[in-house]
Amino acid sequence: MLKKKDHNYTALEIAKEITSRLAKLYPEKKISITAIQKLLYYSQAWHLHFNKKPLFKEDFEAWDMGPVIPYVWTKFKHEIHLTKKPILVEYIASNLLDAICEVYGDIDREEISDMTHSEDPWLKSKQKGRSIKITQSSIRKYFKKIYNGENLNDYHKSFLDIMTTKSKTGLTPARIIDHWVEMKPKEALDLPEKAMTA
Repeated sequence: MLKKKDHNYTALEIAKEITSRLAKLYPEKKISITAIQKLLYYSQAWHLHFNKKPLFKEDFEAWDMGPVIPYVWTKFKHEIHLTKKPILVEYIASNLLDAICEVYGDIDREEISDMTHSEDPWLKSKQKGRSIKITQSSIRKYFKKIYNGENLNDYHKSFLDIMTTKSKTGLTPARIIDHWVEMKPKEALDLPEKAMTA
């Protein structure tokens, strides 16, 4: 089920995966690149928190509209095109993206923009100037605080509720990620089967 070495994708691949999932969840909703940038941001942020490494390699920049991956913005401009052939993401990324799309995918564009504008990684980078890189360390540090109850809005709480709800494996998605981090890469390939008997 694993396709990418070290489970490191490009932001463009994850953007396409998000749009594919949103199209199934909310078929009547118009999907804008602004909204996709926000979901990319929250996907990266929570992956950094739970998995201790980035979901994709690119860094965000602090634009006026919020955190942005510039080349994804350039590629799709104002309306992202749906992909009929989503990429094959590994088990943990798939669970995380499901929760991201379910919770953050139905928030309107203005509200989700307000959310990212109120959070420290964008705020502190934006104060330094235009198009300043938002460091992964600042994102990870801030979302650790959210996980611990600081600045916890209803959407982040709903996301964490999903991530801490037990599935049929007997483990929560967050605990599955903990297991993944503790295991060697070769052992991690068998994670779904091992999780079933944990």
